Amino acid sequence: MGYRVVFYAIGLTMIFSASVHGEKEKVDALVTARAGQAAPELNLDRLLQAPSGARADWASLRGKVVVLEFWSTTCAPCLRWSPHVNKLGVAFEKKPVVFISITDEDEATVRRCLKKFPMHGWIGLAKDHSLSDAYGIKGLPSMVIVGKDGKLLGWTRPSMLTAYPEILGAALAGKTHDKLSTLPLENTVNIDHFRDIDAISGVETSVSEKSLPIFSILIRKAEGGEKRPNNGLGNQRNTFDEDVTMLRALAHAYDVTTPYIVSESPLPENPKYDILFRWNKRPLSTGKRLLQEALQATFDLEVQREMRMMDVFVLGYP
Repeated sequence: MGYRVVFYAIGLTMIFSASVHGEKEKVDALVTARAGQAAPELNLDRLLQAPSGARADWASLRGKVVVLEFWSTTCAPCLRWSPHVNKLGVAFEKKPVVFISITDEDEATVRRCLKKFPMHGWIGLAKDHSLSDAYGIKGLPSMVIVGKDGKLLGWTRPSMLTAYPEILGAALAGKTHDKLSTLPLENTVNIDHFRDIDAISGVETSVSEKSLPIFSILIRKAEGGEKRPNNGLGNQRNTFDEDVTMLRALAHAYDVTTPYIVSESPLPENPKYDILFRWNKRPLSTGKRLLQEALQATFDLEVQREMRMMDVFVLGYP
């Protein structure tokens, strides 16, 4: 059975539906504003899960690379990424690297959360928002990397750091903030992505950086189980998502929100799918088009964009 799917936009003027999202925020691997300066004092109220006698001050931590993760118990992305940050902590536990997860919540709340979502590193309890303000934290989860000399190296996210552990490798090698920030992370090929494709598809291949395919795609019914790191559907270069419906896959592939997708036949909520995609060539827009065509062919879709004039209510406030 095929589906005829229409993407449309509503409004007082005619606009393309892709503009509903607006321009996607560009994810920078490291933000280097203030990098190279001495890290602000931590001033933690309490330290949990640290070795006996451990102290969270820069004199005691000198000679170690420190990863400060700012999080909260109500931050869903923080909790979703914690298993992957834990694995990263285990991978570097024999290296001079310390992970400190900082929150301004009370100890009882944090301990309840840790029973359900364990964290591998130290847990720092801050008194208020002053510490996150001192480190320029604008959203959660956020990570700050501090070098062995106690100077700021850069800001990143759990998704980036777990995908590119070479950031920590460079910090351990003593690279300064200006050298660390020039790592070509956006153009770095993540070989593990292809290993994951091999594992899911059951195909055992030996992948080297030179033999990476220009284009690879896998779409299959989801089998559940442990989730892998998610690079996000809709990225022109990478797609890696699991347990997604056809509707969500279309929304991301075509850069529209689900309310602006209509179908002559209801799109099924089940089954769900694992979708893995890689396009390692320019122009990146060609990769997005290949993903769209793959979804159309797989699900027997006829897709078109339309503009419709409709009355709307506009809510405003002084």
